[in-house]
Amino acid sequence: MDTARINKLLLTKEIGRNIIFLEETNSTNVFAKELPLDKTINGLLIIAEHQTSGIGRRGRIWTDEAGANILFSIVMTNFTNPNLIPFASGIAVAKSISEISVLKTECKWPNDVLLNNKKISGTLIEKDKSKLIIGVGININQTNFGDLNKLATSLFIETNKIWDRELIIATILNYIEPLIFIAQNNPNQIIDLWKKYTNFFGKIVEINTETGNFTAEAIDVNELGLLIIKKGNTIETLSSADVSIKIN
Repeated sequence: MDTARINKLLLTKEIGRNIIFLEETNSTNVFAKELPLDKTINGLLIIAEHQTSGIGRRGRIWTDEAGANILFSIVMTNFTNPNLIPFASGIAVAKSISEISVLKTECKWPNDVLLNNKKISGTLIEKDKSKLIIGVGININQTNFGDLNKLATSLFIETNKIWDRELIIATILNYIEPLIFIAQNNPNQIIDLWKKYTNFFGKIVEINTETGNFTAEAIDVNELGLLIIKKGNTIETLSSADVSIKIN
């Protein structure tokens, strides 16, 4: 990974201007949490070539092929509206992949990016004291996902081509910085932008909670980032912290 090249491609003011590069770590989010506050700069980027204990939402394991993918965390010390940051991240990843590969991507509430109906990226947002940590994993050049082949994909699998990871990282960061600003200052605008990348409204989704599963119709997402569903004749809102969904 050529971090100097990433820096040359950046158009950002803060995000990615300071980079910590790790050949291997348990998790870039965990590394960010353990970093002393006096060594944390707003927009700090932590990149790893491999995570030994990568995690996703609700404690799920995120596995990766060393040196093949994009694994990073952005550390924010100046932030508001953390619930809307996954939407900014999703748009940035979906737009960057589509722009560079000319493939159609979709966003899935609340934090996934899909390619050909398979997961290519996910975001994990964590608050730690005065830090907001935006963890992003993107499957780029991985060739196989084993038991997850029916659920996950990569740019290489879809195109049989090795992709430029530095260019993709820089493009994502160039998009995510202004999108985070929008998320923090104009919630309705960030949700409207995100909706352009999704088509699951009006569809029946399977909703998984800690107390059980049920199906409902996905109606909308409100300005707080909550999913609005219709369950029978009842309209409800769901938090991403409480559920995961599967599009039927």
